[in-house]
Amino acid sequence: MFIEYDENGYLIFEKLLECRQPFIFLTGGRGTGKTYGAAQYVITNGVRFLWMRRTQTETDIINKPEFHPFKPINADLGLSITTSKISKGSAAFYDEDDPEQEPLGYTCALSTISSMRGFDASDVKIMIYDEFIPERHKAAMRSESDALFNAYETVNRNRELKGEDPVQLVAMANSNRLDNEIFLALGITDICEKMKKEGSAEYVDTARGMAVFMLDASPIADKKSKTALYKLTRGSSYAEMALDNTFTDLSEHVSTRRNLREYIPVATVGALAVYRKKSGGLWYVTRTKSGVFKKEFADTDKEKLAFIRAYPLLWEAYLKRKIEFSDYTSEALFRRLY
Repeated sequence: MFIEYDENGYLIFEKLLECRQPFIFLTGGRGTGKTYGAAQYVITNGVRFLWMRRTQTETDIINKPEFHPFKPINADLGLSITTSKISKGSAAFYDEDDPEQEPLGYTCALSTISSMRGFDASDVKIMIYDEFIPERHKAAMRSESDALFNAYETVNRNRELKGEDPVQLVAMANSNRLDNEIFLALGITDICEKMKKEGSAEYVDTARGMAVFMLDASPIADKKSKTALYKLTRGSSYAEMALDNTFTDLSEHVSTRRNLREYIPVATVGALAVYRKKSGGLWYVTRTKSGVFKKEFADTDKEKLAFIRAYPLLWEAYLKRKIEFSDYTSEALFRRLY
């Protein structure tokens, strides 16, 4: 077990790292100390870090001394950690009481790290990607998964070829949207769906170097349920997300397995296969491809647009609930086409 909480119900960050996987994805548990635990870990252990947020606006906020993630650490540990601007959009953290003024770590935005040419991150040992899942009211970033992979490559470089350990990436967020691009690109949506069905909170894949942790049973959740906000929002999707690590989009999905013999192959687009029922006017979307399809579209923006133009009535059919899906990921990929 890698998920453990201290006597106050807060997450023990160090225990997660004992899984020893380069890529760790942590969801759920609003207010359980994910950000605080990560900040405390890097400071108390002297680990040079890169603290990353999705957008430059979000990063600009944590670059301010009044809002950076180490503010509560300063209060609790009697430190004087502050920020200092490095370049437009990026900053470094320093301890004002350190006479040598060595940087403790750095900040950057996922949306702009690609513009930081020649960025030397050879001293960075861990990347903390905070709030990596956008809230439901925020727009997704174009090619967000590729941006993350490129950011990791920028920091990690060739250190593994030199026999060094890879940079460890810990991505943390509340369970706002399971259909975020990073999860879809890595197949984590399927993993999370299975974890939810099985009631599992931990998943470790040593072959891929990846771990997924879902804070479903945080001791803080019961305490928070009795506070003002969660009394007000009891039974709402917001409360379920914040307290129970419920992905609303997953809870609204219904998986349906159908016999493909009853359906006519219509088209494929990327990983998806679209079928039409021989009678009844229903459609079926899955990632299982069987038979001869009239049209096939590649997994590119241009081809996806061509698919939409070729089948303009499919979205209307979806809104009228005339499309069934074999699994959650198939529905999520379909929605992202439009």
